Amino acid sequence: SYHVGQLLPWVDHHYRTTGAHGLAGMSMGGNGSLHYAARHPELFAAVASFSGAVDVLDPVMTPITETTGVIDGALPGAVFGPRLTQEIRWRASNPIDLAGNLAHTWVSLATGNGDAGGPDGAANPDGTESIVHDENVKLHEALTTVGIKHVWRDYGAGGHVWFYWK
Repeated sequence: SYHVGQLLPWVDHHYRTTGAHGLAGMSMGGNGSLHYAARHPELFAAVASFSGAVDVLDPVMTPITETTGVIDGALPGAVFGPRLTQEIRWRASNPIDLAGNLAHTWVSLATGNGDAGGPDGAANPDGTESIVHDENVKLHEALTTVGIKHVWRDYGAGGHVWFYWK
């Protein structure tokens, strides 16, 4: 509520904006960017995600999401509640489930597949990028299924690192 309800209006009031906002993020920031754009399509004209973790329902992402903040003293499930009892809240924040809301938003997705041998010269595969690649393929397919035009850049071998996000 802070970003959308307070920060965005403050920026619009204090700077010469047009009201057509854009978002971009990488990794979990890609998730957040797509989540905000899909939940508030009237506010965001464009969204880009670079190696975004775009499916909180992915079997690998679920335990990460459920334990986010625990190290800082939060209870498990602090983000959306426990998945077993709060499935609706999880889906209401999941970019893949919200894909249809992006019909009037310019969308760009970019991801590698985690294989070694990309332009950065990494000799080992990157498991994180492999996971988010599969999630991005699912989002790309969801957008395509509902007829939403978008930029899709699957650049093949490459990892979950700044080299590719630049």
